[in-house]
Amino acid sequence: MSGSTMDAVREGLVRGLARFLAPARLPDGFAPAFATAPRGAVFDLAANAAAAEAIAHPLLGGAEGALDLLLAVGAGGLAPRALGPARLTVEDESPRDFRVATPHHLFTGNLFRGEIRQHLHGQAGPPALLHGGNLVEFTFKGRRHCLDVEDAIVAAGIEPCEGGVRLFHESAVAGRGRFSRGAPQQVARLRYAYEIRADSPAVTVAISLTPLPGVTLDRVRVTTACDAMSPGDGVDYGTLLLGEGAEARRLPSPNGENVTVQDGPVPAFAVLQDRAPSRALSLRLRPLGPAPLLSVKASGPAEGRLHWLLARYAAERLEPGATLTAGEERILLRGLSSPLAVPRGAD
Repeated sequence: MSGSTMDAVREGLVRGLARFLAPARLPDGFAPAFATAPRGAVFDLAANAAAAEAIAHPLLGGAEGALDLLLAVGAGGLAPRALGPARLTVEDESPRDFRVATPHHLFTGNLFRGEIRQHLHGQAGPPALLHGGNLVEFTFKGRRHCLDVEDAIVAAGIEPCEGGVRLFHESAVAGRGRFSRGAPQQVARLRYAYEIRADSPAVTVAISLTPLPGVTLDRVRVTTACDAMSPGDGVDYGTLLLGEGAEARRLPSPNGENVTVQDGPVPAFAVLQDRAPSRALSLRLRPLGPAPLLSVKASGPAEGRLHWLLARYAAERLEPGATLTAGEERILLRGLSSPLAVPRGAD
């Protein structure tokens, strides 16, 4: 980096730090120092030492490297708060009260209830997203069924996968024929798996529905759902974005139950918070196949207040030995339309 460039960067750095200057009390008076916030009264000694060293000795290798890093990471106009190794920590592996932390999010919940709560770091109050509220639909021997997935969960856990962990729950799906008077019989096994990685903010959802031996299911529908999406206290979603680019449709979340907002496949869709762009939450979803997206439905108590989002994936018939498989990528962000292009481990 040339001397003139270093001088310009150092001058800009000093101007940025100037708004943090505040009088710090000393034994014999006051001295201008850098507070942790503009016009603040708390002074981090290590931060002050680092700032003073960087400004006073800009040609030190560490200082010049730090400036190079800031320029490189901020070249696109947006930068992460911190950079570090991409680590994922399973803080509690109990399926009924798990806790998993990544550089991007904190995940908690109860897998035996089919609930995965996704929080942004440093955000108090309700989760920014609740994965759950799924349904399964099928016809068995002439009788149509629509069942809550969570009511039939019989197994759940956390298992390792490449670069992270996989949260899963499995349901024993039961049904009976049109003229049956007996108790429902088990007809299929349904598995939901949520892959969480240390080096990406994306959550990858994989669903598989497999009929039991000798069972044929017709008009099969599995869902990927998000529930309780607008609990308040800083978490609310009011706008739907269906499609990508110039073809995307933007509309307010509807008032009503199970309103079809998208009929047929779409490459991607999203739900957005109606806030200033720099603070708005967004959830961006992309179907991964192989089962086709049949529709997207939304429910809410009022227009612009989304409560339940439901994507439905379909197969017209599942013979014995066949499996319906569907996948979806979900990316939860605040103040961004896509993840930052920075080294892995950025927070």
